[in-house]
Amino acid sequence: MTALTIAVVSDPHFFVRDEQKRAAYSHLPIDADGQLDAAVRGANKNPLDDLQELISDQGLKADALICAGDITTYANPTALTAGWKFLAEMANQLGASLFGAATGNHDVDSRSKQDLLNKNMVREAAHLQGLVEQLKLLEPTYPAIWLGGGTPEQHRLFKSSYFGESFLLLEHDPAYRLMLFNSCSEHGHDSIEYERGTTPKSSLELVKKTLSGTSGPRINVMVVHHPLIPQSADGDLYSYQAGGDQLLQALEDIHDDWLVINGHKHMGELKIGPSTSGVGMTLFSAASFSGTSGAGSEAAANQFYLIDLDRSAEGALQGRFRTWNWNLGMKWRRAAQTSKAGIYDGCGFGSGLTPSQIADTIHAGYSKGLKRWSDICADAPKLHYVMPQAMRAARAILRTRHGLAIDDNAGFFDVVSKVP
Repeated sequence: MTALTIAVVSDPHFFVRDEQKRAAYSHLPIDADGQLDAAVRGANKNPLDDLQELISDQGLKADALICAGDITTYANPTALTAGWKFLAEMANQLGASLFGAATGNHDVDSRSKQDLLNKNMVREAAHLQGLVEQLKLLEPTYPAIWLGGGTPEQHRLFKSSYFGESFLLLEHDPAYRLMLFNSCSEHGHDSIEYERGTTPKSSLELVKKTLSGTSGPRINVMVVHHPLIPQSADGDLYSYQAGGDQLLQALEDIHDDWLVINGHKHMGELKIGPSTSGVGMTLFSAASFSGTSGAGSEAAANQFYLIDLDRSAEGALQGRFRTWNWNLGMKWRRAAQTSKAGIYDGCGFGSGLTPSQIADTIHAGYSKGLKRWSDICADAPKLHYVMPQAMRAARAILRTRHGLAIDDNAGFFDVVSKVP
C-alpha cells in the first residue's frame, strides 16, 4: 500500500534567450513577460504544456512535488521567477500538499560580474546583488510551501532556516520527513566554488543535532542538487558535493533508511549508497525535465517521475517509479523497460534481492506455470522494487542459468519464454 507519492522534476532550466544567441539550454524559453515563448507553445512543442495535458488526461496525483534544482539558467531573474511560478502551478494541478526545491548552481548568481564592471564601474555596480537575493524574493516563498495550509509566518521561517543553516527539515506530515539541503550555499564568483557542491561544517553539525531529536519511523527523503558522492558514468569526476559522504553518514546515524534525490547531471540513475551499518541509503539521480544537453540519447532523455513509497513487510523503505520520457515532437510517453540507460517505468528500489536471486525468482514463477510478467510479479511482489541495473544483470543470468528470456511488447516486459 502506497504511503506517500512524490513527483520529481529536476533541472528544468527555464531561460531567456540572450544577445549572444547561445544554443538553447532547454525546451522552455521565457519571454520578457514571464510567459513561455509563443514559438514553443502548444502540443508536442514543450514538456510543460504536454505534462499539463498528461496530468489532466490520466488524473495524476502526488502528495508532494519536489525540484532538485536548476530552475533557471545562468541565474536569469525573469526565467527564475517564471519557472518557480510554473512549478507551483504544477504542484497545485497534482493536488500536492507540499512543494519544495533544492538550490541548483544555475539558481545562484555566482558568475563573475567583472566584465560588466569593466564596462562601467559606476553604472553596473548599482545592479549588483547578493548571490541568493533573487531566490529570497520569489513568491510563493522559496524553498518550500505548504499548499492550502501553511501560514506566511511558517513560510518565512522555512526561508530563514534554509538560507541561514543551509538546510530545511520538514516534519509536518506524520507519514514522512523531507530535508532540503542547499549544496550551493558556499558558492561565490570563482569557478572552483560554483562548479561543485559543498557541505558546510556548521550545517553538518546542525543536521546531526536536528536529526538526533527526531522521533518515530517515517519515510525519509532528502533533496539536494549535487550528487553526494561522485557520479562518473559520464566521465565527470568533480561535479559532486564535497563532504557528501559525511552528510550521508549523518542521515544514517538516525538508524533509518533514506531516499536521497539529486539533479545536476541530467542523467537518470539509481544506486545503493555507502553504508557503515547496513542501513539502506538509496541514491536517485534525476534526469533533466527539459534540458537539451546530456550524456547520450537515452541517458539524456527528459523525464518526469512519480515515486510511490512505502515500507516492506520487513520494514525497509521501498519505492516504485512511474516514469515518462519526453522528446521534441512527441508527447510524454512511458519510459520503456528495455532502455539501456536511465530510469524506466516500473523499476524501483528496496527489493533486497541480488541479480542472481532475481533470476532465480523469475525462474521459480515460470516453473509454477506462470508465463506473463504481470503474473510472475504478482506471485513475487519484490520484483516491483528492482533497480534498473540489477534487472539488466538478472536478465543475463536468467538466460545463461535457466535458459529463459523476458520478451517485451513495444518496449515493456510481457512474457517469460524459453530461449530458442
